[in-house]
Amino acid sequence: MVTTGALSRLSERELAAALAHERGHHQARHHWLTQCAEALNTGFPGPRCSDCSARR
Repeated sequence: MVTTGALSRLSERELAAALAHERGHHQARHHWLTQCAEALNTGFPGPRCSDCSARR
């Protein structure tokens, strides 16, 4: 999905680069990793890794 704002403001080259970047996220399954992290955080609430590292 691409917004009309992106279509109207980006050049063809910029749009191709943005879509290639998003395809990379999809191929690396970043959406799956994000969903897993959210599920773990919901199931096991508490300090997150970033919170723990800030305390050191």
